Amino acid sequence: MARDAYDSCLAYLDEQLGVLCDELERRALLDDTLIVIVSDHGEGLGEHDLFDHGESLYSTELDVPLLILPTKRSRAGRVVSQVVSLRDLPATVVDLAGQTAGSPFPGHSMANLWRDSDRAAPTASTAFSELLVPNPRNCNQGRSPAYRGPLISVADGDFVYIRNLGSGAEELFNRRDDPRELSNQAGLVSMKPLLARFRKQVVRLGSDTSGAPP
Repeated sequence: MARDAYDSCLAYLDEQLGVLCDELERRALLDDTLIVIVSDHGEGLGEHDLFDHGESLYSTELDVPLLILPTKRSRAGRVVSQVVSLRDLPATVVDLAGQTAGSPFPGHSMANLWRDSDRAAPTASTAFSELLVPNPRNCNQGRSPAYRGPLISVADGDFVYIRNLGSGAEELFNRRDDPRELSNQAGLVSMKPLLARFRKQVVRLGSDTSGAPP
């Protein structure tokens, strides 16, 4: 029932986006309009035995659609596979609008990932996320990781690292080989160097003042 209801909502939103684009085209504005379609969060629908959002930092809650339709003169028709962060979205918009001079927004333009230019600097492929307080509705009766303490995650390349700042629990997933994040590799000896790098990144973020665990 939850999946059906979610699919119904998506179908309605898709229909309304079609209405918007059709109207822009009718007014001869579509070719000169920058359209960005994005979501603020995902939704748990039973994965990891969790429902709703604000419960964890698994990909079910973090991964969101991001579709950028530039104006006709700059359309590229590319699919970007690198990890990106919504933090870079404002900088991307002002870049595509040609207003980068004096821009107050942090981050880097994602447009460098699809531009055909030797001078284009690559966008950093690291995305940071945090969940400081759990969903107050407690939809999962205390099962969610967020109820064991604040969470922080670092996604870099194929891997994502999740740490619970309350319990100290760590999770490390290879999302290329394990897209559903079912196999925690944090305990593998072969992953120790990668785990140490992720721990340092967490400390640099300033979200964990206790440093890396033993």
